[in-house]
Amino acid sequence: MTSAWSSDIARFWREYVPPCRPSRFDLDVCSNVANIIREDKKRRPDILILGSTVEFRDWAFEEALRVTIVDSSPSFHSEISRDRRYKYSEEFFMECRWEELNVLAGYDLIVGDLVVGNVEPRDTDLFVRNLECALRPGGAFVTKSFFSSGREDIDLDQIFIEYEEKWSYLDPFPLLAYPLTLACMNHKTKMLKFRDMFASVEQAHARGLISENTFKRYSRFGWDGPGKIEFYVMLFSEWEDLLARHFSRFEKCLGRLCWQKDFPVYVAWKGDGKKYERC
Repeated sequence: MTSAWSSDIARFWREYVPPCRPSRFDLDVCSNVANIIREDKKRRPDILILGSTVEFRDWAFEEALRVTIVDSSPSFHSEISRDRRYKYSEEFFMECRWEELNVLAGYDLIVGDLVVGNVEPRDTDLFVRNLECALRPGGAFVTKSFFSSGREDIDLDQIFIEYEEKWSYLDPFPLLAYPLTLACMNHKTKMLKFRDMFASVEQAHARGLISENTFKRYSRFGWDGPGKIEFYVMLFSEWEDLLARHFSRFEKCLGRLCWQKDFPVYVAWKGDGKKYERC
């Protein structure tokens, strides 16, 4: 489904900001969940980080968690690890595809950013089931991704025009990430090809809808080169059905920035974990 997450992609990944990387709000949700688990278990929690996400790794070091990273690309892991704030933090690395994870009750907390979108559609049920199996009772899975309601009608030209007229002093990426994704995804397959997003931006620039500065910003992601990734955009209803099927319950947490309304952070609990009341 996706191109290999090579060391080349790490170079482009450094250009991304939230919502395609964890935000401060996302990390605060993780901290609150970790505190609940720590208070409940009376020990250091064991955390599994899906992927080599630097923000989660630095945060986990600050929280004094015991860290395991699971990533299918050692080359991407090695390159992006250079960006860590804490270069000598103790981590255990496991080379494995997430949907092939085979661990029984090994972790108190699992975190991952945009992870389900990088799983083959046919494997999403297996993926979520394996995560639930990997958690100890009272543990939690925290994540966010791009999801669709299935009812969106996006006028991308108007969105570009409005951005340039009202918000061009802000980074276009977080403001336009969600409508650009919905406008460019294939609504039959629910797949998004990043090169299709770049083509839409390129056409908007050619027609004078976006400025040279905006176009340059989008040219830094490698969507027309090594970053030709495909991403699965599930329906909100399908995702929540999956969580309800495999977890005891889940909560949705929303940040206060304007774009965060489209990116709820999900906290899914296994067993009788204490209720998270800060969403």
